[in-house]
Amino acid sequence: MNFCHCEKNVVKKTSWTDLDPGRRYSACEKFREVGGCTYFAWIDPPMCTRSRQIFPELLKRANKLEGEGVEMVIPPLFKCPISLDLFKDPVTLCTGQTYDRPCIQKWLESGNLTCPVTMQKLHDSSMVPNHTLRHLIDDWLRSNTRVDTKMISFDSIKKICESDESTLENKIQLGKSVVLSRQIVYLIQQKSDHEAVGRVRALSSLSLIERNCKNLAIEGAVEGLIEYLINAERSLAPMAMSTIEKLLVVESVKDVIANHAFGIKAIVKMVFRVSEHDGSECAINSLLIICSGSKNGREKAIVDGVLTQLLLLLQSQSNGKTKTKARMLLKLLRSMWNEDLNTAI
Repeated sequence: MNFCHCEKNVVKKTSWTDLDPGRRYSACEKFREVGGCTYFAWIDPPMCTRSRQIFPELLKRANKLEGEGVEMVIPPLFKCPISLDLFKDPVTLCTGQTYDRPCIQKWLESGNLTCPVTMQKLHDSSMVPNHTLRHLIDDWLRSNTRVDTKMISFDSIKKICESDESTLENKIQLGKSVVLSRQIVYLIQQKSDHEAVGRVRALSSLSLIERNCKNLAIEGAVEGLIEYLINAERSLAPMAMSTIEKLLVVESVKDVIANHAFGIKAIVKMVFRVSEHDGSECAINSLLIICSGSKNGREKAIVDGVLTQLLLLLQSQSNGKTKTKARMLLKLLRSMWNEDLNTAI
């Protein structure tokens, strides 16, 4: 037990005022009593302005839900791995792990020199505010304290996926959300290019993590990206094509594309575009994967004009690597075509 200069006990308490909600402090047990001691000191650093605005309302809603006997569900992504409570001031260490500032400060001040989750030695103890995660939490709080990640705005998803502050853990957690994947895919299919751009970026970033690809494929990401590609000249067509190539690590995706009414055609169109060559290599790589194991895919590719597209690309100013892949695809189609004819005979 610590003692004040007046020889009374020093106690630790938590402030729940609107200015400092959830902020801990130490004070003399006689503090605020008439004629009592004046010793007072904050333990936690001050909250940011945004947190001060959000938390009082959160507490009111939580109390209301508690009175109604309803449990408030907090998405795992929004919980500090140390306290397992909702982040108030998320900061990221050099290991890429995010913690609530008061919790990780207490850990470090106790003499620990490792990351609590990974147990890696910290070569740098500095903490970087994770603004993207805070924005994501703000959106969730504004929507409803009862809902889970399905209520997160897609602008925030795009921010957290694209930001340098976004960690591997962030992207894995977002990719695990079936509801998020389904809604992103649905919105990609909308006619408005402006509305679909953020969703294409989000899918592209999530697909960088291979373990997300299966979930994205199950929820229709491939079909959504195909719909995006066939709607005229979309601004992020090369990125959409690159994402389809990444999703081909999932075995079932080959059949999904080959059996889609416009699947092969959309990719063939990307092999050569007069205005730009971005996306050509991804399109050719995708066709190599599909055509090597699908007779239906090979036949559709030829009917949809892949031979013409490849010849045009070989006569263009495309880079040498892309042209080499184009020759490989031509050779594959020729050899497989002869094999298919011999089998038919």
